[in-house]
Amino acid sequence: MRLISLMFIVFLSLLYLQCSDCNCNSQKNKVRNSYGEPEETSTYSSSGYHSETWWYWQKGISFDFTWGKDVNKCCDKSTYTFDPIYNRQSISKDDSLKTYRQLQLIESFERNISPY
Repeated sequence: MRLISLMFIVFLSLLYLQCSDCNCNSQKNKVRNSYGEPEETSTYSSSGYHSETWWYWQKGISFDFTWGKDVNKCCDKSTYTFDPIYNRQSISKDDSLKTYRQLQLIESFERNISPY
């Protein structure tokens, strides 16, 4: 019984050490090696919760990495696909480009969601 208790304590300690420094670097490196540097990134952090989204507009894919407080895994990676956005020259202002991208992304998601 003592051996089982000791093994359990060691297991919990290793699990804590593995996730205490978690920041999704391994998963980010895998994505970066496959897709290159993201065209745009957005980050959010609050009270130990962290989220970073990498946008590959011209490839039609984004990756959302979350870690920290209230995340069940050390790093949770979500992948979203949408219609690629190529036509950047027709938009002159950065804010307009971001709005244009967001609208295209929303339209793409709406086409992929079925009510049935």
